[in-house]
Amino acid sequence: MACQEQLPGVGARQRMKARVGTEGYRLRPKCRMRIEEGFGWLKRVTGLAAAGWWEFQPLLGIGAAAYNLVRSRTLRPVAGVIE
Repeated sequence: MACQEQLPGVGARQRMKARVGTEGYRLRPKCRMRIEEGFGWLKRVTGLAAAGWWEFQPLLGIGAAAYNLVRSRTLRPVAGVIE
């Protein structure tokens, strides 16, 4: 066993196996996909995919407000907040 620890990559593979087994590792792609969906929508609808960074800031606020309006249609109401 001590000989295996000296081989290159053995420790890295063991750490990766331990990391892959966690619940956070399983949930992370789903969270990332939900976040990237909004940025993809902003780039597609407002034309930010073709814009440079200097043109990005004024359009970002307008695009984010529009995305929130679109997204608010599909949100579930929270019980007790608005009655």
